Amino acid sequence: MLKVTKLPKEKIIYPVARISLEYRFIVLFFSERDVVVIDPAKSGLKSGDRYTDHYPSDSPFWESVDITITG
Repeated sequence: MLKVTKLPKEKIIYPVARISLEYRFIVLFFSERDVVVIDPAKSGLKSGDRYTDHYPSDSPFWESVDITITG
């Protein structure tokens, strides 16, 4: 017999950085959907733009990244 147990989602402690797997832009999440663009790459977005309707931070659209902000 095989018993499959779904692992609980890891609790996200905000702020967290994510990179778009498709467009490669980097955002900083302040909550599940509240983001600010850190590095727009070639996405057409602008650094500093803030959005509240992006894919959730735990969506497969994103990959976790570690960033260091200085200055």
